[in-house]
Amino acid sequence: MLKTILLLVLFFFNTVVFSLENKILFKINNEIITTVDIYNEVQYLKIINKKINELKKEKIYEIAKNSLVNDKIREIELKKNFKDLEIDSSYYELLLDNFSKERGFSSSSKFKEHIEVNNLEIKNIEKKIRHEVLWNKLIVKKFLNKVKIDKEQIINNLKKYNKQTEYLLSEIIFNIKNKNELKTKLDLIKKDIQDKSFQSAATIHGITGTASNGGLIGWVKKSSLNPLIQDKISVTGIGDITEPIIIPGGILILKIDDIKTTNKEFKSEDEIKSIIDAKTNEQLNQYSIIYFNKIKKETQIDEL
Repeated sequence: MLKTILLLVLFFFNTVVFSLENKILFKINNEIITTVDIYNEVQYLKIINKKINELKKEKIYEIAKNSLVNDKIREIELKKNFKDLEIDSSYYELLLDNFSKERGFSSSSKFKEHIEVNNLEIKNIEKKIRHEVLWNKLIVKKFLNKVKIDKEQIINNLKKYNKQTEYLLSEIIFNIKNKNELKTKLDLIKKDIQDKSFQSAATIHGITGTASNGGLIGWVKKSSLNPLIQDKISVTGIGDITEPIIIPGGILILKIDDIKTTNKEFKSEDEIKSIIDAKTNEQLNQYSIIYFNKIKKETQIDEL
């Protein structure tokens, strides 16, 4: 059955979207994933991560499938917790504008023009943005009271330094079933990094939202990272990857894309708040992974 699905979808990649019958491929509880959904997801992934074109069509299909399955699982959970899945329209427009500029477009209108040329409707991206906002809102509601931040320790650490170091980071967060799988999985990831690129490896193996964007996190202040990660990246050079770091919900590999250091004292309340926000987000992201893994295990996923 899977071979038949693969042949259907691979042919579908090179065919006008409505020239094939729209078949149901997967059922996630009572939600479905179709050939059109797979086609749209592939187009979306190609828009936000050009490195995906380095991969074989079978691998692109697998990534699109996993991405859609995860999206459906989140959507099912969101429907249990919200009366509707809408967000404020002005907030959405702001997010779409940021989303567009992060991908090199001067405005959201230019981005919309681009996706129309690539046979992708804006409503598909709008849905992803809305669901991302609501998922984050759900995680904050469920786990914010479990976040633990030591403000005094942050202040004391800031007093030790008169320089500010920032890292441009990318990540791969992955799971294993048991400790015996770690070496095999790590060797596979490193091979994909060497043969393709870190971005491609992140897209293939990553289990978090950054995977679709090639693992890019962005600029992160060293002072906002937890001590374990600080220790790992302090011995890692630009362009290199860290040793695997065990975090709640998975295993983390970081790549340092760049480093910058400024001679600036940063002891203001704004700086302290920035670090607290970063540490809060880090813990919430870990709770998000754990929570998603839990509900995924409870979800029935059928290939038709």
